[in-house]
Amino acid sequence: MKSIIGEIWRIPHRGVIINGDDGKDYVLLCDQKIRYIFFPFLLWMCPLEFIEVKKDSIQQAQDNSWVMSIAPAIGLTAGPILEKLSDQTLINIPISTSNYWMIVLSIGLLARIIFRNNKRPDSENIIAIHHAKLKPLKRYYVMRAFMATLLGLGFIWVGLWAVSFSAAEGQIILLIFITYMVYAFSLFNYPFVDVAKARITFLD
Repeated sequence: MKSIIGEIWRIPHRGVIINGDDGKDYVLLCDQKIRYIFFPFLLWMCPLEFIEVKKDSIQQAQDNSWVMSIAPAIGLTAGPILEKLSDQTLINIPISTSNYWMIVLSIGLLARIIFRNNKRPDSENIIAIHHAKLKPLKRYYVMRAFMATLLGLGFIWVGLWAVSFSAAEGQIILLIFITYMVYAFSLFNYPFVDVAKARITFLD
């Protein structure tokens, strides 16, 4: 089986481009299967679809990792403001407050599935489609991926706790905000492919 070492760079919409030591470029989308959304460690265990593209046909994405680093601070700051605003815009909903967390979790995860990015590059840029396995080479990125998962799940749990114990019946703004929070923090599978350097073993 052919094996290469590839340098990994971010591209827009939760994908990466791999510059292989064979002189070719490959695109890998972390949302190509629904199972990889909720069980991202499978990205290192299962055969993945690697799309070979024309050289320099895909632009790298700007590094926006700083946004995730300040997201908790923004949430803590905006939370009390949104709660006060939500108190002033109560809408009567005949649903028990104790069931809010199930509604928020269901809608947030459903949105994550519906709006997943599994769109391939433009057909004129595709050379071939391969199936291969991905193995990160740097331990730091392995640890970072699992930390991202734990943090994502942790923030989702905090949001659901806030809904169950803090939200009053009819606080629509707060419910919408936490639903989006569930969606946003379920993007924890991206670090499993954004690993800087990896070994790609082709199966076909």
